[in-house]
Amino acid sequence: MNAAALPDIDFPGHDKLVHALDQAVSAGDEHAVTSALRNTLCRMIRDRDVSLPTCVFDPIDDHYARREIYRSPELGYSVVAMTWGPGQGTPVHDHCGLWCVEGVWDGELEITQYELLDREGVELVLLLGQCVGHDSATMARLHAPVVCVVAKDRVLAHNTVAALYELEGESAR
Repeated sequence: MNAAALPDIDFPGHDKLVHALDQAVSAGDEHAVTSALRNTLCRMIRDRDVSLPTCVFDPIDDHYARREIYRSPELGYSVVAMTWGPGQGTPVHDHCGLWCVEGVWDGELEITQYELLDREGVELVLLLGQCVGHDSATMARLHAPVVCVVAKDRVLAHNTVAALYELEGESAR
């Protein structure tokens, strides 16, 4: 991968944050890494020398914003700042076996955990509102036949189900 093409936005404390994240990501197995990342993020969030770039605090009117501010060419991790405006949320989604460590830099975040059930006796799985990549990864892990009813897209801010609600409202008139 061309390192020059990777996102690397400058901000106060950038090098300090990246160095700390590099050390955490190099901590060993997945459990050691996630624990080290959690501790590192908690420390960096409280560190007055580290301030995220001002652009990450700007919400987008109709959906949450995802801004990749750094990607390590050596270690392969990304730092993504996600910004929600008042009343915005994220549809139910699955990370398909991938993991992340989150830290709330400013404000509050409420997370509801769901568990994907793939149990014996399930005859059909309906996927609703995932992105195509998540759909594919989920389908590969399930044993029952899968029908993707709705996939996300950027036109509807990754909430394609919103179009169904709008249609439902139209038909009720």
